[in-house]
Amino acid sequence: QDDENINDEIEIIDVSDYKPRKIPPPTWQECIKKIREVDPQECPYCKAEMKSISFTNERPVIEKILEHLKLWEEPQRQ
Repeated sequence: QDDENINDEIEIIDVSDYKPRKIPPPTWQECIKKIREVDPQECPYCKAEMKSISFTNERPVIEKILEHLKLWEEPQRQ
């Protein structure tokens, strides 16, 4: 008899529309600002906001850019 009444006491709550609030991860710019205390997107000369036009992590491309800027040094072999 008690088992039959238990189902009457259960309230079903629809949570299908519930969207928990997500904290967005910090951007690379925010991380650098916090660690280095400088805005990497701010021009050091005129303080205007700079725009990123591309990103690369390909070694040959990075090496070519740095060689052009005369900033490339061949890694020391140990």
